[in-house]
Amino acid sequence: MVFFGGYGRKTKERGELLFLCFECQDVTSHRLVENYAYEQLYGVRVTKHGTHRMLVCARCHHGWDLSKEQWDKGVLLAAELQRMPGRLTDEQVNGFCRLVAVELFPELVAGDPPEAGSASADTLIATFRQDSAWGGRMILFRDGQFVLGGFGPIGPADVLAYDSGGHLEWAYEGLREWVQGMGAAGS
Repeated sequence: MVFFGGYGRKTKERGELLFLCFECQDVTSHRLVENYAYEQLYGVRVTKHGTHRMLVCARCHHGWDLSKEQWDKGVLLAAELQRMPGRLTDEQVNGFCRLVAVELFPELVAGDPPEAGSASADTLIATFRQDSAWGGRMILFRDGQFVLGGFGPIGPADVLAYDSGGHLEWAYEGLREWVQGMGAAGS
């Protein structure tokens, strides 16, 4: 008896999301990419294993590894984005980016403000409104300091000045007060 089988590796795009890229410092298209190994028998795939799931920026190709739970949520969000009619407004884009952050990366937008001097991953503090000169750029908290995307480190007073000009959308409730406290502690 003769068996015909084989194996291989595939990479497939499973959808597209809009999200803020930490490398590009802009709202960009991100692709849901799945890479996996497979075994086949008589041309029929019988096993799929070694699956690696990612959310990858279409512009700079940086991204995040996703857990199965994050992946499943991302696929649903991509389907939701596909159903949105016509050209999206800036408000819809910002809302969708926030939804992606809340669903896939809740650690970026929820919980207590980061500790000063924390060496943990970047924490999103605020995003510039699309109608501002720096629309879509992010202010992160990284290694105990605020960082303005495409510019570099800034102080709490700078963050508050952008806010007083109506340019920022805060990542979550309580951050404005936390930044004000950081500014008071630094003076």
